[in-house]
Amino acid sequence: MKVWNVLGLSFLLSALSDRIVSRSENILIPHDVHPGYSIKKYSFNGQAFSILDTNAPENFVVLNNGILMLTSDVSHRVGHPILLVVKEEYHNVTIKNDLVIHVKHRNNILKFDKDLYSGSIFENLPCGATVHGMENIIASGGVNSHVTYSILSGNYNNSFRITPSSLNRTTAVAVVTNHPLDREQLASYELVLRVVDEFEVDSAETVLHVDVLDVNDNAPILEKDFYDFQIPMKTEPFSLIGNVSAIDKDGDHPVYHFCNRHSKFVIVPKSGQIFLTGILEPETYQLCIRIHDNRSPRLYSRDFPLYVTAFSSEQISEKEPLFDVIEYNTKSLVRPKRSVRPTKSYEYKENDGSIIGQTMFQLEKRDPQEIFQVESSNQWVQVDRLGVIRVKEPWNYEQLGKEKTIDFWVFVSRPGVPGPEDCQKL
Repeated sequence: MKVWNVLGLSFLLSALSDRIVSRSENILIPHDVHPGYSIKKYSFNGQAFSILDTNAPENFVVLNNGILMLTSDVSHRVGHPILLVVKEEYHNVTIKNDLVIHVKHRNNILKFDKDLYSGSIFENLPCGATVHGMENIIASGGVNSHVTYSILSGNYNNSFRITPSSLNRTTAVAVVTNHPLDREQLASYELVLRVVDEFEVDSAETVLHVDVLDVNDNAPILEKDFYDFQIPMKTEPFSLIGNVSAIDKDGDHPVYHFCNRHSKFVIVPKSGQIFLTGILEPETYQLCIRIHDNRSPRLYSRDFPLYVTAFSSEQISEKEPLFDVIEYNTKSLVRPKRSVRPTKSYEYKENDGSIIGQTMFQLEKRDPQEIFQVESSNQWVQVDRLGVIRVKEPWNYEQLGKEKTIDFWVFVSRPGVPGPEDCQKL
């Protein structure tokens, strides 16, 4: 590989030796620079440099190290570009550099008033909304020439564009949106704004910091699709029987309520704790929970089901003990006894799970009163009390890991049983 590179370079130099290579460049210098000011440095050392006869060769010199230097005052050349040709010689190759040197009064050189502009805009505003604080940005110095503004970097998803200011300033611009913004997706932007003159010689840059302000556009939702509590029928009134929890993508604090008042249960609005207030009967109570945020106006969630099953000791079969008793340091520890049903496996294509809420399959019941509950929250599927498996979020093949499977446990229990009786892996 190294030999090939040497041969390739040798061939290139041989081919260039039969002609002169030309390059052109525009350079801007302030009017008040002093002799000895370094204009630019050519990259290769050891070359032979010279300035060809142009309209102002006496004002410049090229040193042996490749530095192009100013030798005299050029303030009188403001507005009159200087044409300069610098010749480089390397072996048998001649490179001709055509330079156009623009002398500009220092006060007329493009610059922004600030290195950083800060602005803000509310999320969800329509396309064309102006960023507050960025309605009238102007680069001083270029008032007598045509300038062009552009966003160099930071414009994620092409969210912003530059448009002429509405304040009758022909050289001023405003920053507007290309589409509605979503604060939950990106809360702030760092844009680099560039301005350049008509000759593409004079330019300046500044940073635009845009904060996306929050709008209450997300209602709180419970962390589970439903809650199911089993409690002894002898539970005393005012006992804590469980807790529900909600999340709000806007960061608001959720407030919990029952959809309708209940004579035996209350829910604490701030915490989601559920307390018993009456005497239980041996049945399954069906309640409904609704959550809203603490903004004005409020956003309400959909209704979430809550089941509370009260059981008595007589409902527990003596033939199939539901508890194992373990002796440990003279104390009795009681844990539910579970059995594991056979693992079930289903095969689907990615497109099969593209519709939210679509039913994929239903678990079989061994007892008509059995109810089902997923062990822990799953991103892709949800399980209702009847054992129906539905799509929770459209399946994404690339996010499923190398196994490309969705694995989860489902607990199976019967009303009157204090906790999951069987579990089944899917």
